[in-house]
Amino acid sequence: EEKLIEVYNSDIEEGLSGGEFSGYGNRFSWDMDVIRQGDDSCLEVILKVSWRERDREKDLSVSTCI
Repeated sequence: EEKLIEVYNSDIEEGLSGGEFSGYGNRFSWDMDVIRQGDDSCLEVILKVSWRERDREKDLSVSTCI
């Protein structure tokens, strides 16, 4: 949620980006893909958050248009 709010309030550009969340012992990383849709009036934002839990990779993806 925090990352999506940050994206919404910034000058977002098309393309791929990623990084780690500060805090939480750097356990969580994120990847984001921004794709311009149709007539340029909508940007699709796909955000994937990943982490390791009990030696297994876990992730959660969300998508929205802004």
